[in-house]
Amino acid sequence: MSRSTLLLLSAAIGLAGCSSTPTRFWTVEPLAGTAPPSGGRIAAPIQIAAVRLPLAIDRLEIVQHDTANRMKVLDFDRWSAPPGDLLRQVLTQDLIGQLPPGAVILPGAPMPAGTRAVVVEILDLRQSGERFVMQLSWSFAGKPVQPHVLTLDAAAGAGDPAAQSQALGEMMARLAAAIAASAGIR
Repeated sequence: MSRSTLLLLSAAIGLAGCSSTPTRFWTVEPLAGTAPPSGGRIAAPIQIAAVRLPLAIDRLEIVQHDTANRMKVLDFDRWSAPPGDLLRQVLTQDLIGQLPPGAVILPGAPMPAGTRAVVVEILDLRQSGERFVMQLSWSFAGKPVQPHVLTLDAAAGAGDPAAQSQALGEMMARLAAAIAASAGIR
């Protein structure tokens, strides 16, 4: 065997022995809701302007925050888009399912005059025992009113990224219900 063939064979064997963990990508799905009200209307359309997260968890790698003041960054489990964007999209989709047609303006779309922009500030997201718990506030931007402060929770299941994704979807559906209830359907 020639020296170059031996080097090539050695490199191939070395690479075959190395295996890397595949990166998994996760998203958050809206929950299948009920049909939106057909006869009602709201005072002004709503647009989810922003969903803001703490910098420690606003990253593409999934971060698990437990009650022992520890954060674990999962290098091989990533969100398919920035988490704030994912949650904004899901919250918008959930609102569309709960409000009359035309009541929700899509993210990034021009806002007609009188549109109420909703801003969501997530203070904390962590696993607490068998539950994922999210503390947040939301308000209509530009309004001199008190923000709505909520603590939402959902089953943690195995506590893995699949369970975290499912829990986020459930919590966003409940947030959408709270916003829809404040929208003033007539």
